[in-house]
Amino acid sequence: MQPRCRRVQTHASVNFPPPLGGTPSAINCTVCPATFSATVCAGQYFDYYMCTGNNYTFSMCGSPNWNSTITITSTAGAATTNGFPTYDDDGCGAIGGHAVLNFIPTTTGIFRVRLFNNPCTVNGGLCGTLNIQCSPNPVPPANDEPWNAQVLPVSTVCNFVPASNAFSTGSSGPVSPLTPVNCLANCVAGSGNYGGADVWFAANASPTGTLSVQTNLVSAQNLAMAVYTGTPGVSLNQVGGPGYCNSCNDDSAPTLLNPFLQMSGFAPNQTVYIRVWSNSGLINSGSFQICAYHPVPPPNDDPCFAINLPINTSCNLTSFTTESALPLSVAMTTSPALPTCGTPVAGGDVWFTTTVPAGQSVTINTQQGSLTDMAMAIYTLTAGTICAGTLT
Repeated sequence: MQPRCRRVQTHASVNFPPPLGGTPSAINCTVCPATFSATVCAGQYFDYYMCTGNNYTFSMCGSPNWNSTITITSTAGAATTNGFPTYDDDGCGAIGGHAVLNFIPTTTGIFRVRLFNNPCTVNGGLCGTLNIQCSPNPVPPANDEPWNAQVLPVSTVCNFVPASNAFSTGSSGPVSPLTPVNCLANCVAGSGNYGGADVWFAANASPTGTLSVQTNLVSAQNLAMAVYTGTPGVSLNQVGGPGYCNSCNDDSAPTLLNPFLQMSGFAPNQTVYIRVWSNSGLINSGSFQICAYHPVPPPNDDPCFAINLPINTSCNLTSFTTESALPLSVAMTTSPALPTCGTPVAGGDVWFTTTVPAGQSVTINTQQGSLTDMAMAIYTLTAGTICAGTLT
């Protein structure tokens, strides 16, 4: 957690960066690239006029060793949400050593840069050289806008391709809703902390209207993504409106910060647009891998092809999978519509069948593998056939 450091002293130097916008207004936004340096001691601060479109590096690396921290705040000393990241300790590499902070402002204005001896200690005897560098942000990625979406190769397996959202910008084309919705687990409301910096990909659904999209984090630490259909530059709509269920994902699992989506119901071979952004709002989030593929459902994806479980006198476990399973076929209905436990049913399900001898009972048991959170329900056929009927 970032320390809440409040005891500060002022420091001035002829070599410090500009503390005001200048005349005419914001003229100091043009003073970049530029470098500054000054001698600073633990407990001192200065105000710096920083501008969107630039990134600013504050470094104590190379100074005589002590444990420095660098914090960016408002001019009142309060935490700011107008840029990322706002704090560093030990960024120069050594534990208990100096800090280096690369700050990306999201608004133009005056920020306060504060230096302390960790934790939040004022010490006029601990000094060093603070090097400050202003640089224009690099050019955004080629797929920064949906009409330049990177086309992903699609097969029946995941083939990762490298990607990055570093220094991406917010989408300017018509996108509805502008901020993604229902990105949390089980279609719970949430935007995946969308901060306006995204990149776009495109992939075709399968002939049966299915598509899975998987990501893998490299230097990016936390991502989210949503899927859209429509025409880039004209109108793109998040899939599944107005509920938007299963068209946005923040984390593939509670402790896995790489998003994953498995979808169905598209038109055959329909083009789908995939929007990826940094969950933390960092515009310099970093690199990741992404793939799109046509999932091959398990053989027992529907009750029509349920796998028979033989009844034994002892438990003999057999391995199965729910990977790429699809929702229940529209030809089948269940009563009640949702199971009375383990709801909502996220993604798809698989089916088994067994025959209980008259006058006897049966125990059905499972054991976790890579799937660690499962639920199951028992049904009997009460109308129609096992391929087009009602299970109760």
